[in-house]
Amino acid sequence: MELGNTYIFTETYQQWPASKWTAQLIMQIRGQAPITFSATTYTDNVSFLFSLTNFSVPIDGRYEFAEYATEIATGDRQTAKTGVIEVIPNLSTQQAISTAATMLANIESAITGLLSGGFMSVSVNNVSYTRYDLSILIAMRTRLQAEVFREHQAADAFRGVETSGRIGTRFKPTPAGTPFFSKDIGE
Repeated sequence: MELGNTYIFTETYQQWPASKWTAQLIMQIRGQAPITFSATTYTDNVSFLFSLTNFSVPIDGRYEFAEYATEIATGDRQTAKTGVIEVIPNLSTQQAISTAATMLANIESAITGLLSGGFMSVSVNNVSYTRYDLSILIAMRTRLQAEVFREHQAADAFRGVETSGRIGTRFKPTPAGTPFFSKDIGE
């Protein structure tokens, strides 16, 4: 699902007719408050209509969800369905840059300024550094590069892009012509 789009779907529960039951979709990403969408009854008396207009959840990510049917008379709640929904950012808008990437850009500018000879000192995030502090800036840059790399790997994993760099087992013949399986180094 993409943030900002509208999603309309129906769920049919024969055992929980809409005349006696209500339905809710509850989504939650770990560490965030749950988000609840209430269904409306549909024409056939056993289906519920979910309308997620201008779908807006706090952040993109991997949400766990549950659909519940609640009996109107008693308040008894039954779990109808559970699963995971992947929510991606609204791709029609510019995505915000992470804090680590912003700090990395600032550090890169500071290092360039000190090395080019244009400045004797620079300020990054309200902290001043001189040419003698260049090793500190380089160490900070290394840490931030690693953090930005991890963020990119997490985003790729979220999208299902393989980033391990590992090559799987493959079949190849031996010089004698008899087959064997080989694995690359590191597996």
